[in-house]
Amino acid sequence: QNIRKVVMVAETESYYECDDNAIQDDVKASSLIPNTFYKICPGTSYSETFGQPQCGDGTPFAFYFSRPPQKLENKNKILIEFMGGGACWDYETCENMASYLTFPTSMDNFIGASCSEIETSFLNDGKDISALCAKQIGSVDFAGYNTIFVPYCTQDVHVGDNFATYMDNDDDDEVTLVGHKGS
Repeated sequence: QNIRKVVMVAETESYYECDDNAIQDDVKASSLIPNTFYKICPGTSYSETFGQPQCGDGTPFAFYFSRPPQKLENKNKILIEFMGGGACWDYETCENMASYLTFPTSMDNFIGASCSEIETSFLNDGKDISALCAKQIGSVDFAGYNTIFVPYCTQDVHVGDNFATYMDNDDDDEVTLVGHKGS
């Protein structure tokens, strides 16, 4: 897999990589309809050397956000849910995890849905997946929280900030370049 690394000098934010399902990160959260998930494009600031999230194969990164229902709204409560999914650290592991190095566009199916609708969808599909925003754990009811769901597409446990070149030990001509860019 070839990964493209974009180097720009401009000191402005760019949303050129956002897809049509995403809204830009300059939209105020208070203007979004409560209890509805949105795909947010974080944009890219080329004046900074850190914090340029993108997926391992170079596809654009985005995250999902929902405000709680109006009757439960509280600006001070935030739930950040990180998608799980393993890691890769060499040629073999990154080749085995290649399908997890691209943005999971299947999550776009939940744009416009409420947290409880997403939870019901998981159950109806027979998936053993749970959305925390539809749960109450002990005395904490997450339905009253602003929810950020962070997809996982870099196989770096959400904390990388580099491009890595992995060589196949059996064939020096086989190389995989992976963007471990913290998404």
